Amino acid sequence: MNKLFLFLYIILHVSLNVCIADDEEVIANQLVPLTVVRSESLEMTSNSQHNYFYFTDNVTINGNNLLVKCDNLEVTASRSGEADATIGRIGVIKKIIAIGSVEILQAGRAALAGRAELLPAEDKIILTDSPKILDRKAVVSGWRITLIKGKRTAIVENNPDDNEGHRPTVVLDALPDFGFDNNVNSDSEEKETE
Repeated sequence: MNKLFLFLYIILHVSLNVCIADDEEVIANQLVPLTVVRSESLEMTSNSQHNYFYFTDNVTINGNNLLVKCDNLEVTASRSGEADATIGRIGVIKKIIAIGSVEILQAGRAALAGRAELLPAEDKIILTDSPKILDRKAVVSGWRITLIKGKRTAIVENNPDDNEGHRPTVVLDALPDFGFDNNVNSDSEEKETE
């Protein structure tokens, strides 16, 4: 009787753990949002170390609180798997370059540029070619804007070769009238001359 009880206990325990593990995997898969890239055409190539993806024309990326639009997109990812495979197993994304009419949209803010380079390992986005960042209260522009994830940092740079354009600029809502009276100085001057 004890052996039968022990056997049933082990079977039940193993079955429950397998069911719980399966349920956790299903729940985890439902919680992880997908990222979908669409374009008019896609070319994939690879070498022994990297996979390259070239998305052309009308590119969109939909992800978690993210919409990216651009003309063309180049993705470089590490490669693993069989060396003879045409396209190896896709590994870590090393670099993403969005080119032409780049729009990066998130809730309440947008980044616009002619080119955006995303470096996931460095948690960095580099915007060039007339970049701008817009939110509900400000517009920031410059020659190059570097965004650093997790540090809430934006570095806005001036073009070192151009003294007359692309200076870092911030446009804000109008400041309130501080109530300075234009006549205050003229009254003081009159009293001094008398």
